[in-house]
Amino acid sequence: MKKLFIFCVLISFATIVSANATINYKVKETTRVAIQSAITTGGNATIGLVLFAPKYELGIFGGGKIIDNNSKTELFTPGVFGGGRYFITNSTIFAFGLNLLGKFGKDNGQNIKQYYGIGPYVSLEQMLTDHVMLSIWYDPYFYEYEKTSKETTNTHDFGSGGLGLEYLF
Repeated sequence: MKKLFIFCVLISFATIVSANATINYKVKETTRVAIQSAITTGGNATIGLVLFAPKYELGIFGGGKIIDNNSKTELFTPGVFGGGRYFITNSTIFAFGLNLLGKFGKDNGQNIKQYYGIGPYVSLEQMLTDHVMLSIWYDPYFYEYEKTSKETTNTHDFGSGGLGLEYLF
């Protein structure tokens, strides 16, 4: 399911990029702050604040998921990310960097005592208007440490991704 989601997002983004010739917007060469809303392949909805500069980006976000059935999942997931940016066209940007996540609450009925996750990301960002940007990202590798009633560590190759919409000020 994750691979299908990522494939659909990449095809959608490729369509936007190929139509880039008709978009006459040029990315401003200034540093701007944005509000970001996003959804990830894990089902978390997030909202955050991002600093976009011509050569780098830094962001902080918080997200969560509540499933009110037998799984008893109530999660809050804060995180930070940061990395470099490279212009592909006037309105399309390739970005790369590092994600760092935390997780608090219950997951499948298990109380999370300690959690952290870290991994690199790659992203494509497309300016749609002067103030609206669409972004997709993907974590090619992700490491997680989680302590519930038992201690677990996981690594994920081709871990997760997401789709975000930013409003830039």
